[in-house]
Amino acid sequence: MKKLILGSLCAAYSLHCFAAQSDFLVTPLIAGQVTLLATQTGSAVYQITNNTHQNFTNLGLAQMPAGVTPDVGPVSQFAQYCTNPFSLAPGASCLLKVDLNTNQLTQGISKGPIVCYSQSNPIYCSQPYSMDQLHLSVQQNAIPQDCNSNYANFNYELLQNFDSGSAFDSGWGPVRNVPQLSPYNPNLTNCPTTGGVAWERARVIAAADFWVSQKLNYCHHYNPDYATPLNQRNAGGTSGGYCNPAVDLMPGSVYYGQEARWNYNGQGYQTANGWVNNNQMWYGMDCSNTTSFIYGFALGTNPTLGIPFDSKTSNQAGQYNKTGQNQDNLTPNQQVPADPTQVLNNPSEAGLLVCADGTTDPTPSSPSMCTGHGGYLSGIDSTGKFTKNITVAQVAQVLQPGDLLYIAGGGGAPDSQPNPDGSSSIVTHVIMWIGKQVGTGPNNINPSLIAPDDSPCADPSIWQPQTGDWVIADSHYQGYDYRKLTTCFYLNDLWGVRRVLN
Repeated sequence: MKKLILGSLCAAYSLHCFAAQSDFLVTPLIAGQVTLLATQTGSAVYQITNNTHQNFTNLGLAQMPAGVTPDVGPVSQFAQYCTNPFSLAPGASCLLKVDLNTNQLTQGISKGPIVCYSQSNPIYCSQPYSMDQLHLSVQQNAIPQDCNSNYANFNYELLQNFDSGSAFDSGWGPVRNVPQLSPYNPNLTNCPTTGGVAWERARVIAAADFWVSQKLNYCHHYNPDYATPLNQRNAGGTSGGYCNPAVDLMPGSVYYGQEARWNYNGQGYQTANGWVNNNQMWYGMDCSNTTSFIYGFALGTNPTLGIPFDSKTSNQAGQYNKTGQNQDNLTPNQQVPADPTQVLNNPSEAGLLVCADGTTDPTPSSPSMCTGHGGYLSGIDSTGKFTKNITVAQVAQVLQPGDLLYIAGGGGAPDSQPNPDGSSSIVTHVIMWIGKQVGTGPNNINPSLIAPDDSPCADPSIWQPQTGDWVIADSHYQGYDYRKLTTCFYLNDLWGVRRVLN
């Protein structure tokens, strides 16, 4: 994702501009839809930043066709959405949500959004580079009513607020609002029932793919459109709301020593040298907030599926934490069915624990211990020892798309609840199995889209993708992305697996 400085746009459009001065940065935060059917409405979100030392008022969209309008609905105060028109102090930013109405955009659009001062008499204008501009085509067809045509249809979800608009949790940001499936496509609302678990899994994987493509940073937020407050933008912050504090990723580059958003620049493989310091580094979600968000975004509020589930990693995994009952030292194979305090049965857990043969334990309150099924799929045995005997081939045979793999400790680093081998049983990370392999086929993940890894035991020979490697999606390091499933870090520290869709 790149941003355009005003000087470049002035050369292209012969607009008046400040000499040798970049004015407005227009950077895509959430890309809009590529294709909409006639009568549908879409949206996109761009961050607008005042890159000058002047206060600007009466800013807004200009020179855009009918059908491209700023969203002036009840957007949240927390996400810092632009009003219409809007003002920006020096260095300030806001999020411009743009609505795309196909009733007026009958031929689509391939430009903008163009932001100018002033909106009524535009002179200082800017828009993104071509690759990040609005690119929308309109198909003159009716909305398809079959489930297979709608598993990747998120148009209605993208028009809704991501946060509740009122509840706020310290620096972690506004509490999430789980979107609803579209009432304009009645069949879509019924697809979780009529399409069954196969459709649900396809939709969750499509939702993961959509958000991977947004290239958000790694931040401790609940929602993708919430930015870390200025007073928390410090490396290694611990109060929540902070983002990836990495400052040593590219020695010798102009970004070395900076707290940067290391996001893919869209050219070549996703190696460390292919990442850039992007103006939107303060947006994104952490691992368990991402998994909870993806499921809610894909399937809405479905009490039968237990969606949305908790955003805290250990709670998602099922470890119960309350006064007098801390289960940070409890793993799936260490449960004691006769003792309710030693059963992983957090009311906010995500789905059911998975057994070693791929079946699930259907009775969380009285676990079967997967007797006859090889025990639970975990790298930790009944004594709490990390066996490190889980292989990629083993999990590839038994996992289902959308399964959530919970990782204990910090890649083998000891902490407050050590196991006999010095590792920790506290769940600290979660990844999603997407059921796809590296390759160039239509159901593969292209090797160029596999992100680099910074796990404690990683080196380039481990994470470099090869055709046939199995892929997971998770949020750590530079943000939510596709990564190669490796034994190191992921499987050697596998706490357990949960299946939401069964």
